[in-house]
Amino acid sequence: MSRILFVCSHQCFVVFLVFAVLFHYSNQFIFLRTIEAVGFPYYKLLMSLGDCKENALYFERKVWSPLRLNRVFDIYYKSDNPDVTVSRVEVRVICNDTGIQAFSKNGVGSQEFSATLFLPTNLATTFSTLTIFTCSKKKIENSTKIKEFNLLPFYMKPMSTDDESDSDERSDPQSKK
Repeated sequence: MSRILFVCSHQCFVVFLVFAVLFHYSNQFIFLRTIEAVGFPYYKLLMSLGDCKENALYFERKVWSPLRLNRVFDIYYKSDNPDVTVSRVEVRVICNDTGIQAFSKNGVGSQEFSATLFLPTNLATTFSTLTIFTCSKKKIENSTKIKEFNLLPFYMKPMSTDDESDSDERSDPQSKK
C-alpha cells in the first residue's frame, strides 16, 4: 500500500511541477525569432517584440567570447520622460546556434521595459545588438532616426552551374591567351 502511495505522490509532484513551469511562462510575452541570414557556421537571428520603430531610444553593440555554459541577458530600460513609451525592441544575434529564446513579463507599450534572453550552451564568438524604439508623437531629445546597419557582413557566394562558368570564360576576351 505504501508503494502505491509513493508512486502516486511522485507522479502528482511531476505533473504539478510541469504545470507550474507552463503557468509561469504563459504569463510572458515571447519574442518573435527570425533567421535573417545564414553564413557557415553562423546564423544572423532577429528577436523582436512590438511593431512600430520610428525613433531609436537606445542602441548597444556587444561581442562575446566563446563560452561553454549558458548565457542569460537581462534587458531593462526605463524612460525618464513619461510621454515616451517603448514600442519595439530588437535584438540581433550572430552566433553558431539558433536555440535562442527571449521573454518579457510586461511587453511593450509603457515607459518601462524588461526582458530576458537565453542563449544556448557551446557558443562560439557571439555578436549582438540591442535596439529599443519608440513611436511617441512628442518631441524626443537624444533620439536618432533609425538607419539600417549590418552587424557583420555575411559573404554569400552565389551558386553557379558549370554551364554558366564555361559561358563566362568563352565570352571574356581577356581570358583567351
